[in-house]
Amino acid sequence: MRGSRWKSVWPMAVGLLVACGGDGGGPVKVASVGVTGLATQIEVGATLQFTASPRDGKGNALVGRVVTWSSSAADIASVDNAGVVSGVSAGVATITATSEGTSGTAGITVVPVPVQSVFIDNRAPNVRQGGTAQLSAITQDAIGRTLTGRTITWSSATPAIATVSQQGLVTGLSAGATYVRASSEGKTDSVPMLVRSLNAPTITATGPATWLPLGQATISGTNFAADLSGNEVLVNGVRATITAASSTSLDILIPSVNLLPCSPTGPVPISVSVSGDVVTSTANLSLATPRQLAIGQSMLLTSQADLLCNEFSVTGGTYVVTAFNAATAPTLASSFQLVGAALASQASASLAPSAVLSLSAPSVASVGPIAVPALSRENRLAIGLAAALEASNDFLRRHSNLRSAMAARKARDRAAFARASGVNAAVAQVPPPAVGDKFWRRMMKTFGNYNTFDSVRTRVVYVGPKLIIMEDSLSPLAGTMDAEYVAIGTEFDRDMFGYLSNFGDPLVLDAETDNNGRVIAIFSKKVNDYTVGNGGSLLGFVTSCDFAPNTDPDPNNACIPSNEGEYFYAFVPNPSGTGNSSWSLEDWRHYVRGTMLHEFKHVVMFAERISRDA
Repeated sequence: MRGSRWKSVWPMAVGLLVACGGDGGGPVKVASVGVTGLATQIEVGATLQFTASPRDGKGNALVGRVVTWSSSAADIASVDNAGVVSGVSAGVATITATSEGTSGTAGITVVPVPVQSVFIDNRAPNVRQGGTAQLSAITQDAIGRTLTGRTITWSSATPAIATVSQQGLVTGLSAGATYVRASSEGKTDSVPMLVRSLNAPTITATGPATWLPLGQATISGTNFAADLSGNEVLVNGVRATITAASSTSLDILIPSVNLLPCSPTGPVPISVSVSGDVVTSTANLSLATPRQLAIGQSMLLTSQADLLCNEFSVTGGTYVVTAFNAATAPTLASSFQLVGAALASQASASLAPSAVLSLSAPSVASVGPIAVPALSRENRLAIGLAAALEASNDFLRRHSNLRSAMAARKARDRAAFARASGVNAAVAQVPPPAVGDKFWRRMMKTFGNYNTFDSVRTRVVYVGPKLIIMEDSLSPLAGTMDAEYVAIGTEFDRDMFGYLSNFGDPLVLDAETDNNGRVIAIFSKKVNDYTVGNGGSLLGFVTSCDFAPNTDPDPNNACIPSNEGEYFYAFVPNPSGTGNSSWSLEDWRHYVRGTMLHEFKHVVMFAERISRDA
């Protein structure tokens, strides 16, 4: 009986031994390849990271396998060896990842960059009855780049006065004023259109060849009023004094440089108005003080005359302009206006004169009451910025030994680590996090109150050579904005960090703080909801508190909300929100880059100031 049982088992044992032999010890083959991207749609010119995941027959991930990438339509979407997809033209493409003969695919849709603004080149066109004027317009994206191939629709507000074709040709029908509009993809620009009567004045010539402030000039033409009071002459928008008049000639005294807007040497608009009919032309005006600066050279302008109007004749140059409050008392306010313009022949037609106005409030003292019942969004943002900056300056004033506290804290941390591990980590830089890592971070709740903070759960969405971006997991569009953050982060590392270096090194104290070689931006709706000062609000803020330890044996050295690093806190798009919290994705794109660069300049200021114990 025992022998019979043995015989029946033996063939099974042999079979099992054979099954375990052969090529069972070889490498596991790739059975499938998963392909994923951060999004399924990108704009022309944008990039998007795709990831390939080789797996075996049981669905287990396989590491170390070579993956090659290809696109079904490289003229629509191309892909490099690292899986980075670039939008080339509008359309649909399939991205394929292949490993060991097995492939996986994912679709990508490339859409045109949306139109953010439309700009009509002629800002004050006019035409006589029965005459025509050709207008043209350009379309631009959110950062001012010209978009081509977009359909522009033209219309007239009052077709009885003037009509406009879909090619932008305006025909004057009856004397009067109307508006001509150009629209594309929901964006519109409009300009006032004047149709002059058949008896309207005309300008045939001007002299001399170059006009100077307070100099004499002559305008020749037809249908002028013979008496002085029947005419009005404007030079670049400023009324000129008429000294002599006839039906064919006007002699004028050109306004002074103090009255004329600063403009480049070259043509400026002039106009003659007679009984409500206006004719426009141009005259060459020279009023700016010419300046020359070699690369690396600087110039300090202090007198009112020197500051009035300056002109750099070198085209294509880049300049850094800095305004200083020279007052010695911290409570004295200083405001300034910086206006830039360029000749049309030297710049894009879209470059219109622009003004940047400072808030007329103390640079280091608190903002006083604002006697205005309702503030515009721009004023609320300016007030919020001033309040945030004041709080940081106040913290620095009350912590004159901040660098010493930071150095002492870092030394204690390193000594404790060395005692526990036996490893001296005094010079080891902290490795950056990976995309997808999650962290709790602190955010100041109230400027000037350093005892409380909000805890924000963040996810890392971008890691570059100089910048880390984290998104608040409770943001309205959390998880859908990765491509936007990657685009911003790439631009910061490529361009913005270099711009900041003109002011100083934002990482000069990095070894004393988080020691990761990067600045960090946190995007959170808590910034949208901030209300500071007298109705002020924010697009973003930085705080000198982040350069202090958040715990310290001496409580006078600590700042509890500190993240102990170079941080910037920014607003997020919230299309369905209300009040200051409501920001469309397009408007967010428009403001976020300038806000980031501006606020990180304050990080530079704090870091350099603290590094000098200033």
